[in-house]
This record gives sequence, C-alpha cells and structure tokens, in this order.
Amino acid sequence: MIDRAFYLLALLCYGSVCMARGSAFAADAGLGSGLDPAQAFYTQQLKTIATAQTLLLADGKTVWLAGLDIPEGREQSVMVALDSLMGRSVLYMIDPEAGSKVRYDRWGRMVAQVLLADGTWIQGRLVVEGLARVNGDRDHRTLIPQLLRLEEEARQAHRGLWAKPMFHVYDADRIRATRRFEVVEGRVITAAIVGGRGYLNFGQDRRRDFTVVAEPEILRLFTQKDRTWRGYSGQRIRVRGYVGFFDGPRIDLSYPEQIEVIDSSNPVTAVSSPSPPSSPEDFLSERP
Repeated sequence: MIDRAFYLLALLCYGSVCMARGSAFAADAGLGSGLDPAQAFYTQQLKTIATAQTLLLADGKTVWLAGLDIPEGREQSVMVALDSLMGRSVLYMIDPEAGSKVRYDRWGRMVAQVLLADGTWIQGRLVVEGLARVNGDRDHRTLIPQLLRLEEEARQAHRGLWAKPMFHVYDADRIRATRRFEVVEGRVITAAIVGGRGYLNFGQDRRRDFTVVAEPEILRLFTQKDRTWRGYSGQRIRVRGYVGFFDGPRIDLSYPEQIEVIDSSNPVTAVSSPSPPSSPEDFLSERP
C-alpha cells in the first residue's frame, strides 16, 4: 500500500513538472508565431480529464487533443500529467486551415491544439516530455511541424517513451507488419506515381520490402504544399503511421507531414522491429 501511494505521488509530481514551464518553453522553442492566443476561439475552465486525450470543460463540451499518439498502456502517465491542469483556464486554438470554423469529430468532440492561459501548450508539453508521439490526420495538421521538432528533442534525450526499445525508430530494411503505429526510417530507392497513386519503395523486392503509399487525394496535398513526390527518390526519410501488410509492410499516408526528410549526415539510429515476420497474405501486387 505504501509503495502504491509513493508511486502515485511520484507520478503527480512528475505531471506537475511536465506542465510547469509553459511560457518559457514556448519562447525557447521558437513557437510564439505558431501559438498566438489571439487565434483562440474561446476560453473555458477545465473541469476534468475524461481520457488521456479528452478534456471535459465546465460548459459540458469535450475537447480531443489533436496531433498526438498515446500508445496503449501509457495512458495513465498522461492522465496524471494532465491532472495538474484541473480548474485552470484553457484556450482552444483555431486551425489556420479551417479558418474560424470549429472542427468536431464523429463523437461531437472539438478537435484542437490547446493552450493554457499562462502560455503552456498542452500537446507540446506532452510531446517534449516523451509522454506522447506525434500523429495528425488529413483534417488536423495544425502545428504538426512544431510538434515533430519537439518529438525529435525528446527522442534525442531518451525521455519517456523514447527510453523504451519498443518505441524506437525502426529501420525500413527490417520493419515487419506490426499492425501498430510506428516511426520508421530509411532511404527511398524509388519514388513513383502509378495510376495516380504514389509509391515510395525502400527495397527491390516488392513482396517483402517496406513501402509508403499515398492515394491520389493525399498525393494532391503534397502538390499544395510545394512538395514533389518523385523528389523523395534517394532521400533518407522518416515516416510515421500504422504499419500494415500488403505485399510487404506498408504505411498508407493521410497527410504530408507524416514524412520528414532526414539529414543524412546526422541520421537517427534505427533498430529492427521486435515483432516476428507476418505471414504473406493473398493480395495481388499493385506496386510498380
């Protein structure tokens, strides 16, 4: 009983430390231009923490913390960190791509980046402390580049998740179809567009090697962001997402920021996947 009480006290103290350095953190990270309180669509008191990624407000509304992946089994640490925010005012940031429109998900929750009145950016704090990974989607991409920079800081410092081997960046040459959210790094052998669909191939064997795929509607987002798909050929990149299986392990993209171009002179050390190889499934080849 004493051990459990000590453990909970330690978590509470850790949560308070995680959330305590708000304004200074935003300034030091150079995020002032990306976190303008004037863009917030309203201020409301935080009533309780519903889940590791859901906040319940005093007016009865709920907010889903956009831009995060919280691995299964790590929710308690995040909830303890969030618990230190109870009763404080929070500002909900407008998505620049949505204008003044508030985005809601299928469960009626507002989906937003959240800033406290004292300047603490909740998602940024969770990511920089290694309590969560970065994971956006097509409709919620606000501040993803800034979050990725903070994730890199946490990874290099081996904070939180990044101290655990199972959350390391995996080598594209050895990744298996883990059917989990992963971060994978490797050099693109070929970048092709076939039938309007984009492919990034990391090996010569199309039935075994890792591939990144972008459907036509996603591929168009790269053009809108002044990115050239075929320009990824020969580049060392880091990509994140659910690693499924279709003629080998594969990630299907839903937004451009899933791909980061890595400086080949200073690559992150990647490791092989700890999962056993998946059995091939009877799908027809569709890769170039």
